[in-house]
Amino acid sequence: MMPHDGYGVILSATVLPGMVSTTCLVADSDKLPDTVPGMPALPEHPVRFTLVDSITEFTPGTSITAVKNLTRAEEYLGDHFPGFPVMPGVLMLESLVQTGAWVIREATGFQFSTILLKEVKALRLKSFVAPGDQLRITAEKFKSEENDWTFKASGSVGENEVVSARLILRQFNLADGNPRFSANDDRMIAHFRQLWEELNPPRISAEA
Repeated sequence: MMPHDGYGVILSATVLPGMVSTTCLVADSDKLPDTVPGMPALPEHPVRFTLVDSITEFTPGTSITAVKNLTRAEEYLGDHFPGFPVMPGVLMLESLVQTGAWVIREATGFQFSTILLKEVKALRLKSFVAPGDQLRITAEKFKSEENDWTFKASGSVGENEVVSARLILRQFNLADGNPRFSANDDRMIAHFRQLWEELNPPRISAEA
């Protein structure tokens, strides 16, 4: 299973350029139990599986452009695929999710620890991303309703668009469903605040 940004997981995925079949489980904050049989306790620190290396453009509450530099240091490339290393389609999708999530965090003042992919529509994988490529990711807010945000997102290598999708992201705190997880919320929010400062250098002002 592959960890998502928070505590949802992608249970299975079949991905080739032009098609995708995924089965996703997204944590419901209203139904978080103290324990789940066979599942370890929530980690002391958030999973650091960052697919955004830097933010190059940012319009508060509206849009963002970020980059992911793919290198052979990515461990999963050893198995995907032997002799033909390429970024898995589910991680191309995840890079769109993580990029859009920064718009939400900044707009809400980092009130929510967890932002998960609720739904993806019109996902298109058009080409491969290989070591040495720079994936340029853009996400533009389409609308927001209560805790759900809809984005139009895409990723390009050079002049070629390699992935695009419409995303619905949901924001929440783990403690909304179980106060026991409030400390986890605090740690995750602090982590993302620090990461935001690292990804958003001084020349790119959130107030610009």
